[in-house]
Amino acid sequence: MGLILFATGCTDAATRVAYDIEAGTGRLGSREGSRTEIRHTPSRWPGGCAGSYTLVIDAGGADALGHGNFRTRENSGSLHVRCYGSDGNAHSWGTTYHLRFVEVPAAVQIQKNYNETAVIEVERKSGKAFVTGLH
Repeated sequence: MGLILFATGCTDAATRVAYDIEAGTGRLGSREGSRTEIRHTPSRWPGGCAGSYTLVIDAGGADALGHGNFRTRENSGSLHVRCYGSDGNAHSWGTTYHLRFVEVPAAVQIQKNYNETAVIEVERKSGKAFVTGLH
């Protein structure tokens, strides 16, 4: 248990959003049209946001190759978090890990103040989980 907490605690801001997407799609269920909202509030440490932040989820998808392997589709973007410190400096992190769990038909983006929660809307369509909104 301690190792799991240590491993999930030592990630960057973008990977933590992707982990929330992984967990949230697990709660989505398999029924066509089912929906869920995935909430994410960035942590300050490690590799997190000490001020306002921008969350961008670019359009994209990935194909399962079997045995837990995936290939990100050509021209797929990433999920990135840009954090702004109290000194105005920006730090950014990115990942495509979320594409194992969701299709993103169109890019979505939101800017939030420090400690505000971003909400990712996901819907089951044709057997797949799709990002349908961000607020």
